[in-house]
Amino acid sequence: MRISLFSLGTRGDIQPFIALGLALKAAGHQVVLATGSDHEHLVRDYDLDFHSLPCRFSDYLATPAGWASFAPGRSFYFGLNSIWGAMRGEAEPLFWGCWEALRGTDVAVCSPTAIPAILLLQRYQLPWFLAMLAPALATTAFPSPSLPIRAFGRPGHYLTHKLVTRRFWKVGRDVTALWNQLTPLVPHRPGPERGTQLATFVAASPQVIPPPREWPSNVHTTGYWMSPRTAAWEPSSDLQRFITEHEPPICVTFGSMPDPHPEAFQAMVLGAVRRARQRAVVVTGAGALGAIPNGADVIEIGAAPHDWLFPRMRAVVHHGGAGTTAAGLMAGVPNVIVPLLADQPFWGYRVYDLGVGPRPILRRHLTEDRLAGAISAAVRDEAIRDRARALKYGMRAEDGAARALELIERYLAGRTHQ
Repeated sequence: MRISLFSLGTRGDIQPFIALGLALKAAGHQVVLATGSDHEHLVRDYDLDFHSLPCRFSDYLATPAGWASFAPGRSFYFGLNSIWGAMRGEAEPLFWGCWEALRGTDVAVCSPTAIPAILLLQRYQLPWFLAMLAPALATTAFPSPSLPIRAFGRPGHYLTHKLVTRRFWKVGRDVTALWNQLTPLVPHRPGPERGTQLATFVAASPQVIPPPREWPSNVHTTGYWMSPRTAAWEPSSDLQRFITEHEPPICVTFGSMPDPHPEAFQAMVLGAVRRARQRAVVVTGAGALGAIPNGADVIEIGAAPHDWLFPRMRAVVHHGGAGTTAAGLMAGVPNVIVPLLADQPFWGYRVYDLGVGPRPILRRHLTEDRLAGAISAAVRDEAIRDRARALKYGMRAEDGAARALELIERYLAGRTHQ
């Protein structure tokens, strides 16, 4: 069976789909992952078929306009409006890129960002699954992950989900209208049934996001979709020595997140690390942190697999991306989260509510003193460390990608026998 996967965004939005693609491929399915051209090297490193889409969100986020969309203090709506505005010029090529990727497809798995692919699946009368990395489904149990709110009361929680969904479609109505105009141009493929969404997957641990009772029966919280590291990666001797020569350091990483003033941000973060009297492995990633001279208390690296690095740390300081948070929780170490944008505050508050990290510090509220205090709490509070270890053992019994594979095959088998 040919299965197409669609996801747009930063590396953290793509990595889980790689994990699902590997599980599907191992089960004998033909898999293609359609995503932005900036992720081609990542996808091909895992020996998955890649289809390039004209959407380089990582590049957009690194521009002054992109950063301004999500700068501290900016609202979700402002950022969303800016993204849609940037996509207007690429809307038609993105639509036709999705159409090309769907040729010969039997079933698809789409992130919520892959709207043109979803419209085409309806036109093609193909079955598909929605895959969410954050639980953006209406519930009274927690607020929308798109808003930086910890608690709003049960009726208020439900309202935030409806508000975000309504705003999402309102902001993007002109782009969506263009895609709706293009959809009839696609050759129609007759079939006995309409294309339909069979189920929704929430690619998170049910121990982190317990499924609310009001979710429909075809919504499945599968566990995190974690991809293995590529065989080619090996730690440098300097990194190995830094980690093992004294007590474990902490890790500081902000992943794909940029910062308009990386030197100042770096000075604040390193000042906090030293004030907390910690040694640190600093992963510079996309540039939120500037170049850092190595010393007795700090070593800079460009990247490292989280499943190798994080378990060797005393704590992890990061931005709260869904994938990085999953890796931090799987490592069984305290997470110190400094959210910058999107669903990151949601994960920061979730970590805090689970008792496996201190209260998150929103980027606009970040100071050296506050971050130093959070780091000190994370490494010295035994209750936090014990809860982090306990959560790890429960989560390691889960295999989210394997569970999603099982559900996909079950739904498709049931559809065949109808």
